[in-house]
Amino acid sequence: SSRFEWLHRRLNGEDFPCEVLLQKMQLQGKTVVQAVIRDITDRKQAEAEAAQAKEQLQAILDGSPVAMIIARQTDAGPRAVYANQQFNQLTGYSIDESPSFEAFLKLVVPDSGRRHELTRHWRSLSDEAYGKGESIKAFQYEIRTKAGEIRYVSQSSTAVGDRQLIAFNDVTESQLVQAELAKAMKEAEAANQAKSAFLATMSHELRTPLNSIL
Repeated sequence: SSRFEWLHRRLNGEDFPCEVLLQKMQLQGKTVVQAVIRDITDRKQAEAEAAQAKEQLQAILDGSPVAMIIARQTDAGPRAVYANQQFNQLTGYSIDESPSFEAFLKLVVPDSGRRHELTRHWRSLSDEAYGKGESIKAFQYEIRTKAGEIRYVSQSSTAVGDRQLIAFNDVTESQLVQAELAKAMKEAEAANQAKSAFLATMSHELRTPLNSIL
């Protein structure tokens, strides 16, 4: 037998896609070919609409300033099926190099203890979110890019059917600002303590001569 797709024409002159199945068979002692033709117009239209929707989604994701991947839920956990350009730019890795969350962490988080902690935290948030039908809450962590640069990301996820849309928001600048602010506050506190100690010492030294005179 042979199966293939073909373009046929109706009696009214309209062309339509079809699937043709050819099979040899015996009929009254002769070998003949039976042809079964099935109209696949609806299937082709559905495939075209799905391809268009995929292209539109890809355009939206690639136009987003946030790094994102789409993962498909499997028995072994989420597996990445698409990553936008921002994900590649942020991390330096492709989904072929990081097909799962665990594989991604092995690349960007060198410390095994920290990787285990993040994996456990991610699974806990996933179980809680899917149990309630909610999005996974954002959580932050430090990554090392393929180029060796340290970045801070805030990761969140939304489930759509058996797919997950996982976002990695680069919060490096805000983290650095917070670190600088904390450093400035610590230095100000240390300066204030030094000032208080100096004034206390001066007060004691001023009182001592006066007490001797009195």
